[in-house]
Amino acid sequence: MNRALFAACMTITVVGVAWLIYDIFIRTPAADFTTRLGEAGTHDQDRRLPNLPVQIVLEQNRSRVIAWQDDGNIHAWDTATGTSQLVIWSESLFAYCRARELLLVNGSDNVVLVDVASGDKRHVVGGAYDHAAWSKDCSSFAIAGEGSRTVEVWKTDSVTRYAVAATKMSVRNGLAMSDNGQFVAAATGAYTDQPDPLGRRPGHRTILEIFEVLGDFQMAQTASVFEPKTILGLWSMAFAPDSQALIVGSQIGGTSGLWSVRPQTGDVSWRHDGFESYWVRAVAVSPNGQLAVSGDENGMLRGWDVESGERKFERHTGLVIQSLAFSEDGKTLAMALWDSTIGLLDVTQLTQE
Repeated sequence: MNRALFAACMTITVVGVAWLIYDIFIRTPAADFTTRLGEAGTHDQDRRLPNLPVQIVLEQNRSRVIAWQDDGNIHAWDTATGTSQLVIWSESLFAYCRARELLLVNGSDNVVLVDVASGDKRHVVGGAYDHAAWSKDCSSFAIAGEGSRTVEVWKTDSVTRYAVAATKMSVRNGLAMSDNGQFVAAATGAYTDQPDPLGRRPGHRTILEIFEVLGDFQMAQTASVFEPKTILGLWSMAFAPDSQALIVGSQIGGTSGLWSVRPQTGDVSWRHDGFESYWVRAVAVSPNGQLAVSGDENGMLRGWDVESGERKFERHTGLVIQSLAFSEDGKTLAMALWDSTIGLLDVTQLTQE
């Protein structure tokens, strides 16, 4: 290699490295964790560690984080001491309602309701259920299985099913319930690696289906959101507390995004597309309904105004963000990271750019 070519290559390399450092460490500030729980493992985006926290919930007084790990174990992490206690194991179902410390889990084709404080367990129903979501006061919950095209709503105290809705496709991608229990959103879909009989190309096909719970075993579909070549809600979605918005992760052509959908009509209030990350894995809405946060596979944490969709902040972590959860007072945000740790962030610091 001649000197001129070598010098040119070195210049390009130096400029590239300098831009990368600027882009990650200067243009996009790093997330400043107040607390880190757990022991960090080797970060490899293609390999899940057994103790990776797949889903998390932050307790009312911020004293504990309830985390469901990739190995099925559910741990309660003490945020003051950094120690954890095993609560129970669950095969493929995790939904925790912090108002009454109730947990929905499954195993051996049975759904079980667990009172975490007392340890009492109640059988709910037999069958393969993979998704669950709670109303805020824990008075009702919704469950669905990937193998069936139905969403069921249950009363907690009596453990009785009181509303059922049929979906267009299997509830493969996720389930959410509004705080007041009025709306249930199901990200339904299918995936194939072969062309189907209609000639559609291999890949994901998803529909965002939203239902209003009317009671007396009745549910009415208020919206069915479908856009060709768009994947909606594959990883996470969350209702705003006033039920006026459903925040949903999206993907179009290998780039991710975030949509705000009106549950009553299915209208899209705002949307952001074209994030460099392949998936937005985590979504959460603050208890006051003003701030939505999203976390993606590139480790980017972003905050959005729920009403307008305006970006409020952006932070990087350098790690895949798997799950997000606000404390009940909205002052703390918990973040499950791909290295098997859980980070706690001060929301006030995040929003002061």
